Amino acid sequence: MKTIFRRGKLLLLLLWLCSYMACQKNQIRVNTTDDVNIVGYLNNHAADYSLFSRIIERAEASGYLNAYGAYTLFAPTNTAVKTYLSKQGKTSVDDIGVDALKDLLRFHLIADTLTTSSFTDGKLPAITQYGQYLITSVATTDGKSSYLINRQAIVTKANIVTGNGIIHAIDHVLEPAQSTLAQLLSQDSRYSIFTQALKETGYYDSLNIANNSDSTRRWLTLIAQTDAVYRANNIADYPALKALYSQTGNPKLAEDSLHLYVAYHILPGIRFLADIVSATSHSTLAPQEVVTSKLSGQEVLLNEDIFNGITEPGVQLDRTNSDITANNGALHSALSNLSIKVRKPVPVYWDVADQPELRKLVSLFRKPGQVQEFTDPDQFSGINWSGGSIKYNVTATSSSDYYCYYDFISLYMRTAVTPWIEFKTPFLVKGKYKVWVCFRRARAQTIQVQVDDQIMPRLISVADYYPVALDDDNAEAAGFKRFMVTAASNSNHIGKLVGTVDITTSQQHTIKFIALTNESGSANTFNLDMVHFIPIEEEQKWPRFNRDGSMEYK
Repeated sequence: MKTIFRRGKLLLLLLWLCSYMACQKNQIRVNTTDDVNIVGYLNNHAADYSLFSRIIERAEASGYLNAYGAYTLFAPTNTAVKTYLSKQGKTSVDDIGVDALKDLLRFHLIADTLTTSSFTDGKLPAITQYGQYLITSVATTDGKSSYLINRQAIVTKANIVTGNGIIHAIDHVLEPAQSTLAQLLSQDSRYSIFTQALKETGYYDSLNIANNSDSTRRWLTLIAQTDAVYRANNIADYPALKALYSQTGNPKLAEDSLHLYVAYHILPGIRFLADIVSATSHSTLAPQEVVTSKLSGQEVLLNEDIFNGITEPGVQLDRTNSDITANNGALHSALSNLSIKVRKPVPVYWDVADQPELRKLVSLFRKPGQVQEFTDPDQFSGINWSGGSIKYNVTATSSSDYYCYYDFISLYMRTAVTPWIEFKTPFLVKGKYKVWVCFRRARAQTIQVQVDDQIMPRLISVADYYPVALDDDNAEAAGFKRFMVTAASNSNHIGKLVGTVDITTSQQHTIKFIALTNESGSANTFNLDMVHFIPIEEEQKWPRFNRDGSMEYK
């Protein structure tokens, strides 16, 4: 009897549980992660971030920073905000206007997820929502290294993962640049001679425009010189500078030598030191004139080049007084006189996959094993093609293939799929070059190469093997070279000579690849790695490249 009673109680309990559970609503997960979002994290750590949370609230940004997205936030601590308020003569966040707080927040916010792996010595790959770039560097104090943001704040806690982005805690509030390049110079008495030269040539006005409607002049890079540099070159004042350079007596004339001298100190685009050394040459506002750049140890050098085995001394940039941000560009200071040089062509070893739009994709660019397809040429400023798609590929570090920096561009070069693709080259100094196209062999496509309006005489047969039976000299005579450091038996990675080109102006040019065949099949890809433009009188076979991008010489 007791057993029956106990079974009855158990049955009633089970029925009650089933009835209760049936009345409960289904819990639907709407977040993509269990992590709280940015606003939630700051609120959960109010002891550190309550003041910046108030800034977000007053800036009317709580809604979107607590929703789905992909952001990087540099979050000043409470101590940092208090220091900022004191500097502004305020006692509370509420004492600052809403518009000012919106601008302040935008300067701390990037619409991309950037971990400290993106903190190289230079500007971050994505711009802030305020519209100015942040720069990063490493500061060492008492033997301890820390990330420094905009030379204003140290990262005290990095890579805080939230549901909609990354937070980096910082010990000072970041403040955007308020002065133009022209104003930075006019406010600094050390640059009085150069400032006067800017005014006399008319470039001061060009450098005094924030948010220029001319997109080609929105950002500029200025390489200035102090009065001390001029005095070291026996130039005591502006009249002495004018007497030395102005052959017409009117520096405002475009053909005047002083006008060209000043224009040579201005680079289009915003380039911090890391950007300057990442390319071998840069255009200037002086027509058809470039500056070359290199990193020698820790020194950033302009126009230090080797011609005919002789090193021409370069101009060193002053690291301490460079990488100064203006609201329309970047300011650098030269330690000696920078003037236009009569140039000879220099070799350009171009990694075709190094495109600015790809560099901004920090989770993709040169990350081993990554592949991404692109179907819209408008995504790129330096690539255009017709039909089909292109792929950016990064091989695994264990791959048996040899690509410079492990990456390459692949596409189906077929008349019925992608009949042509063209690239903007790096800046080429005027002169005659041999053009080498470097790729991994595949199958039966035939491709023609055109540089500007000059059709190269030799076709590319993608199915060709490297002639391993030939020594280097005979391979070169046959139009082949090894461009990577590979085993002598490797016949897959080929540098193919397509012809000689006459570059008549020192600027960017266009190289176009044109499909002449329509072979189908998944293996019929054109895997393009590099293009070498080497002056015709210089060594063609060396250097060769390692997969990490380093070069080896014979």
